[in-house]
Amino acid sequence: MKPLTYCFLALPLLCIIFYFAFHGEEPRGKGVSPEKSLTQQPIYHQPDKRQIVEEKLAALRLKESQFRQQAIEHEKTMAKLAGQITPEIQKKLTDGVIRGRLPHYKELFESWKLTPLVADKVVSIIHEREYQLATERTRHTKTGGNGDTNRLYEKMANDALISGRHQDLLSEILTQEQRAELTQLDQKLRRPAKSKSID
Repeated sequence: MKPLTYCFLALPLLCIIFYFAFHGEEPRGKGVSPEKSLTQQPIYHQPDKRQIVEEKLAALRLKESQFRQQAIEHEKTMAKLAGQITPEIQKKLTDGVIRGRLPHYKELFESWKLTPLVADKVVSIIHEREYQLATERTRHTKTGGNGDTNRLYEKMANDALISGRHQDLLSEILTQEQRAELTQLDQKLRRPAKSKSID
């Protein structure tokens, strides 16, 4: 065999020897040794706890901001509606409230054996009290006081003054026990009455 032929046959073998002499044993996978493959794999970090907390706080702040904006829009709407309640309309609303309560009052008055004159006087005092309370609620809503804590305390104080004045008037014609029963009845009946006024 000619020397040139030997050279062509030996050339691939020399290349293989040369490769392994510089790169070592053929690794598994994609040419990375098992030891290196373990250390060079991508590391997936778990989410940072602080980042999770910050994301939750940001979501809560967003909800709070949205809720506050909705409350502001709701108060504007209620204030606009309250602005349309004139004293005449407020009186008609109060008349409707008292008409709904009247059967309950009559039943109570009959148990006390009140005369028609005294019973009418009691109903008149109650009507005036409810009218003033409803007017105060409307005024409070009209001026946008529902979201103001100080204004809310002011309204509660005014409500107490109104109720106190009319309680004094009732004390002139009813006994203490009768006033207590009437107050208890009012507490039961007042909840439906609120739906008929601007709150």
